[in-house]
Amino acid sequence: MKKLLAIGIVLIIVSISFGQTEVSNKKVLSEKKISDDRSKQTVDDKSPLEKDRAELQRLHKQHQTAHLTYDAELFVETFAENLVTVQRGTVVTRNKAENLKRIKGYFDSFKFKKWEDVKPPIIKISKDGTLATIIVEKIVEGTYKNEKGETVRSVTEFAWLEVWEKIDGKWKITTVASTRKPISDKK
Repeated sequence: MKKLLAIGIVLIIVSISFGQTEVSNKKVLSEKKISDDRSKQTVDDKSPLEKDRAELQRLHKQHQTAHLTYDAELFVETFAENLVTVQRGTVVTRNKAENLKRIKGYFDSFKFKKWEDVKPPIIKISKDGTLATIIVEKIVEGTYKNEKGETVRSVTEFAWLEVWEKIDGKWKITTVASTRKPISDKK
């Protein structure tokens, strides 16, 4: 009798345990489904700020692609009609045609080996979503021909601030302030 009672208690405990495991597993599966559903969010599910940040990150990556593929048009298409640059103690405003000519010359003269972020860009977007800044630290490595026609290896660390404005619903760069720190220029 005691054995039957003990077996009965064990069976009750086991069945309760299996029931809890089943409930627990259902809960885990339910939580996983919710988590999976969240990861399937589309761009439409994102807030306007998240969409803007994603678009600015995409444009930042587009700049890298443009440099590494020597595609001046791809790079300049992100510029506003007039772009103000601040570098080497001067402020210059150029239109798109002038910028395209300048960038093509640069891409023709410099052969990139590396054009990479030192750290992720810092993106800040105005509350109304019409202005943004991107702070970039980048290492650029490659070669160019000096005035004697000799190939020179160049490694430079750049830091710059881009000001972006949403123009006709698209992000465009309006201003760039840039600094550079040569790491090495060797023949």
